[in-house]
Amino acid sequence: MLMKTLHMPPTDPRFLALDDAQVELMLYSLEEDAKAIERARRGVQVEDENFDSSFDDKIWNKAAGEWEMVEEGHDMDEIARQVNAMTAAKDRADLEGKFDGIEGYNEHLENGGMTSREAEVSNHIANQLAKAEQRAAELASGATSSKDFIDDRERAGEVVMDDEHRLNKQAMDDAIAAFEDDDDDDYDVL
Repeated sequence: MLMKTLHMPPTDPRFLALDDAQVELMLYSLEEDAKAIERARRGVQVEDENFDSSFDDKIWNKAAGEWEMVEEGHDMDEIARQVNAMTAAKDRADLEGKFDGIEGYNEHLENGGMTSREAEVSNHIANQLAKAEQRAAELASGATSSKDFIDDRERAGEVVMDDEHRLNKQAMDDAIAAFEDDDDDDYDVL
């Protein structure tokens, strides 16, 4: 690119004499030229050459509260009409659903509302749970295959108990209470 554009190799003494800022400026200029060529190729016209320097004097260089965004003679209804005409219907519907300000957002959170990230995570968890429940139901019914469902928990080392030998919470609590009772301890400390 350098040889094609500048008609000199990078080892040319004239190029080597340039400092870093000059080289960066040349590269930036080449990048901007490439962007302009691409825009022209696609038929896009950019009006970035029309820079309003009065913005700096009216707004940028003034302290907060000392400037007005809407100037004298501007018709707010006409501005709203133009913005509305340029805004797609879907975007207008999305904007109407948004909060009016930080107070509305804070009220939403105080009333138990979720942030968009929390809602996204909650939806993801609900979807994953629904998938897991569906898969468990398929496995339990044997609907995933034409073969019979085989309970291989015993092979995996899990203790499988029938209804007669299932754990009984009350019986367990009674057994624990019997062992924790200090009245009938008949043993000697060694």
